[in-house]
Amino acid sequence: MVYIHIIPGLIFLILGGYQLIPYFRKKNYKIHRFIGKIFLVLSAIIFSTVIVLALFYTFGDWIESIVTLIFGIFLLFCTYKAYTTARKKRFIEHSNWVTRIYFIALSVSTLRGIIGLFTTLGDDTLQSSFGKSFLIAFVLHTFLVELWIKYLSRKSI
Repeated sequence: MVYIHIIPGLIFLILGGYQLIPYFRKKNYKIHRFIGKIFLVLSAIIFSTVIVLALFYTFGDWIESIVTLIFGIFLLFCTYKAYTTARKKRFIEHSNWVTRIYFIALSVSTLRGIIGLFTTLGDDTLQSSFGKSFLIAFVLHTFLVELWIKYLSRKSI
């Protein structure tokens, strides 16, 4: 199950970064659409496996399971919204949903640093620091991406 999560996750991270380059989106619309479809399929796979992992294959404590489950469901919802808004040709909303997906998913890399701080500076073990680190990283990235989306919406007015 972990490999079904990690391998698509690596492709997701590469494609997502490429999709967010404005020049690429405008110049290569057909390629953007094709890669976007792959990105959303990968998102559905990744966040579905996150939910399964949170429910049945926990690594950390109960906090990690709950936080991972909540954010897995939320990002799966974001994937659905990204798809439906694109189908309805509401591209600004679509862009906001995809931005949420990508930057909240990037919190997985931030949490590695937070885990390092907890285990180095405190008495936490790797497993006991997972839940707190997930919570901090996910909340931080969610807060920052919402600020970014709000900033972009004001900039376009």
